[in-house]
Amino acid sequence: MHDFERDLGQAEATLGRSVPHIRQMLDELGLDTSPLSAIRELGNWIGAKRPELRRRNEAIQAVVSDWGTDTTGGRRPFDETLFNLDSSACWIV
Repeated sequence: MHDFERDLGQAEATLGRSVPHIRQMLDELGLDTSPLSAIRELGNWIGAKRPELRRRNEAIQAVVSDWGTDTTGGRRPFDETLFNLDSSACWIV
C-alpha cells in the first residue's frame, strides 16, 4: 500500500507538470484542449485520496503485524469498521 500511495503521488506530480505543457502545445496547434480537464480532475482526485490511503495503511499496519500470504491464495478482508475508518473494508493481499 505504501508503494502504491507513493506511485500515486508520482502520477499526481507528473500530471501537474505535464498538463500545462500539453495544453500550451495544443493551443499553439489550434486544437481543442477541453479533454484535458478530465486529466486535471484525475490529478485532483489522486491528491484528495492520497491522505485517506496513507491513513488507512497506517491503521492496517498498526493492527496487522504479519503480512504473509492468505492461506486460501486470495485476498482477505480487513474490517475497517473496527477501527473507526470511513470505508467498510479494504483488502490485505
